[in-house]
Amino acid sequence: MKKFQDQIDKKHLFDLFNLTDNLLSYVDTEYIYRAVNDAYIRKYKKSADEIIGRYVWEVMGKDMFEKIIQPNLQKAFLGATVEYEAWFEFPNLPKSYLIVTYKPTFSDDLIVDGVVVRAVDYTKFKELEEKKEEQEIIFQEISKMAQLGEMISFISHQWRQPLNTLATYMLKLRQLTSGKPDTLKAIERCETILEELSSHVESINSLYASNLNQTLYSIKNIFDSILILVHDRACLLGVEISIDCSNSVTVTGYRDEIIHILLAVIENAIDSLSRSDESEKKITITTHSENNDIVIDIQDSGDGISLEDFKHIFEPGFTTKESRGHGYGLYFAHKLLTEKLGGSIEVRSISEKGAWFRLKLPSDLAIF
Repeated sequence: MKKFQDQIDKKHLFDLFNLTDNLLSYVDTEYIYRAVNDAYIRKYKKSADEIIGRYVWEVMGKDMFEKIIQPNLQKAFLGATVEYEAWFEFPNLPKSYLIVTYKPTFSDDLIVDGVVVRAVDYTKFKELEEKKEEQEIIFQEISKMAQLGEMISFISHQWRQPLNTLATYMLKLRQLTSGKPDTLKAIERCETILEELSSHVESINSLYASNLNQTLYSIKNIFDSILILVHDRACLLGVEISIDCSNSVTVTGYRDEIIHILLAVIENAIDSLSRSDESEKKITITTHSENNDIVIDIQDSGDGISLEDFKHIFEPGFTTKESRGHGYGLYFAHKLLTEKLGGSIEVRSISEKGAWFRLKLPSDLAIF
């Protein structure tokens, strides 16, 4: 009677063992499978004979075994109950996220003789969690951009009147000056900068507008506008800017966007050179065509970019400046160029001396 009862209990035990969706297995101290349930067989798409009696690494793959499974099994073989969760990449199977528990079993003399392994497949839930986190990050980014757009709109509105007032006073200064050539030259310089700055303030609200102005603009003239804004600061810091650009290269529309993109990169180069101990501070800008795209290379002779900074250079808020700037110049340049214009930007350090930026404007904007 007792023998019959033992057979019933064992059958019930194996039924329970196989009815659960948890992945159950038993591994001995030689890393050999001694038992698995039906859920385990279904998960790894193998028969019981292809698992039982085989080493764990033969089933799970050597890389996954050495990186994740073996270190945790070793803890369990020392008598500890181990719980962990991780992404697993098994041979010829989709990536899975498992919550795993190792429970050691003991012989009559209290020596660990194996481990009961229970794994819960959490893949779908983890993917939903990560997707939700990604969506939250996107929503936060959209919210920040919306707030930033409102702020830019407010700032540009607030700047218009002071700029107009400044222009009025510049006119009065011209009328009051005694006619000294140096004074007149300084006033003319101020008026040129003021006019260019006013133009930028007027255009800043339209950076994310979807309409395309079909007017043709020369890349050379775009660089001339940028030089008006950076010339005085570059001279003050002893930075020489050299531009090799053909007048025949033109773009269809997006003049203001291109100015803001190039201005951010050039000002970044000037900032880098201002902190450099190099005796020759130079920014070299060249343009050429490549598969009908406009390629613009901007290279400086500064101290280069560290490997760590490379990882974050286009991230919002990242800056290497101790006091000046908030880390959004290159971020917006990258965003405008890649998302609105469909171009690209890459950066590298040349022989650990100087930085090199390559910008590509797509062929549908370019006319040669």
